[in-house]
Amino acid sequence: LSQLGGSSGNVTVTTAVNEDNSVKVEVQTNGTTVGSLNGGMKVDLPVSQPTACTVAVLVDANGNETVLPKSAVNGSEVAVLLENGSATIKFVDNAQSFADTDNHWAKNSIAFVSSRNLFQGMENNNFKADVPMNRAMLVTVLHRLESTPAAGSVSFDDVPADSYYATAAAWAAGKGIVTGDASGFSGDRSVTREEMAVMLYRYVQTINGNKGTLGSFSGMGGANDVSSWANQAMRWAVGSGIINGDANNNLNLGSTATRGEVSQMLMNFVKLITK
Repeated sequence: LSQLGGSSGNVTVTTAVNEDNSVKVEVQTNGTTVGSLNGGMKVDLPVSQPTACTVAVLVDANGNETVLPKSAVNGSEVAVLLENGSATIKFVDNAQSFADTDNHWAKNSIAFVSSRNLFQGMENNNFKADVPMNRAMLVTVLHRLESTPAAGSVSFDDVPADSYYATAAAWAAGKGIVTGDASGFSGDRSVTREEMAVMLYRYVQTINGNKGTLGSFSGMGGANDVSSWANQAMRWAVGSGIINGDANNNLNLGSTATRGEVSQMLMNFVKLITK
């Protein structure tokens, strides 16, 4: 907003509740509405009885609705990262139902990420929280969190152009979130918890006003085994509350990250970037 105003501009931000309970957020500079705001902005709006599955939905001029995944409940308010500045948004309960999550330890984080359309169920309406996450799945989820922007020209020989994750892989590579290995992108390879931390750390660097704190994992099980290429990312992930130790305070660096574990990490991540 300060960049928008410059040294002499007059910038105002107003909100108004519409008859359908949607909220109009308007940014103006010198009386002119701003439809695109470099870096976006965060707004905190009161919502009656929100739940973890309460999400912000962007309503365009034609009434089309799009879930805004970068939103999180904070008490009686919902914090939303608005990429475009002026916008009309409403809040809905977008809870999804799965046949196999009621008794799973990650049911709350699964509810959070699925309500933001980051994850979808698998066959027979099951979430399959204990299935290992692979690289193709992970870049797809991160691409959805960024509201599926267009990809650049980066490509991998082992990623077919018509694969479901081709655009996501190209986007993630173009942003420096992922790099290939000797085999190419290796979309079917399972992601370790250490690799997950690195990808999220690289991703947060691409977000305007990146968040987080460098902490210490000294004394945690596996601390001496953290790879040199992942040291900074793991310090950030632990210090920022993205990754926690297990019941025995072990990092479990080499363990493959399951869909349930990634759901937990992503919920922590979204809450971090919307603070």
